[in-house]
Amino acid sequence: MSRQPLIAFLIIVLFLACGYFAVLPLAAQTYAGQAFRMESAGKLDSAMAAHKKALRLDPLNARYYRELGRLYLKKTRGVSDTGLRASAREAYAKAIELSPTNSRYRLGWAEAEALLLADQEKVSDGELASYVENLKKAVEFAPNSYYVNTTAGYYLLLFRDKISDRDKNFAIYRMRYALELNPDYANQIFSYIANGLGDFNLLYKITPQTPEWQMRLRDFLRNINKWKYRRT
Repeated sequence: MSRQPLIAFLIIVLFLACGYFAVLPLAAQTYAGQAFRMESAGKLDSAMAAHKKALRLDPLNARYYRELGRLYLKKTRGVSDTGLRASAREAYAKAIELSPTNSRYRLGWAEAEALLLADQEKVSDGELASYVENLKKAVEFAPNSYYVNTTAGYYLLLFRDKISDRDKNFAIYRMRYALELNPDYANQIFSYIANGLGDFNLLYKITPQTPEWQMRLRDFLRNINKWKYRRT
């Protein structure tokens, strides 16, 4: 084959290959749309299958891994299923690998990891260190996000009896900062601590020491009929 026809042939092959790989992400979006509709219809297994098909076509899409991890967690809610939780952690870990500065991916990983660690009789120092480091990274990449500060603080305080005092104080500060970022959601943050953690002492630690904020806390305790936990 002469040189000119060979070059022309290679150009055609390259053109066709580029077209093929350009179409793959579009096809993946179609499956992602199917996943959304399946989830809306309550068909979680079908939604997860659709996301897996999307990932086969577009394996470098971090958002698809995040969505798959979220669906795994949604399916395990109310059910203690270590396999599903491990799959969720794996999906979020892949999303973080592709997009390491995305704080929400890190919070998703932390949710799955927290559920897995809570089921273990013993948590190793390495597991705990990785968990804490991941949540600190989430805050580092979005230091002024109300959601990130609240969620990271809460997940750290889930293991307040196991983490260091320094890390515990870090978590308390993040919750307090979240209050200052979005005062209108104060009762929601108070509820995380009172109902989610059942630790009323922490309520006073996360609440700014001003008359206005102390009044807000007292009103919250009164409204949930926990006035006995007020400070005298």
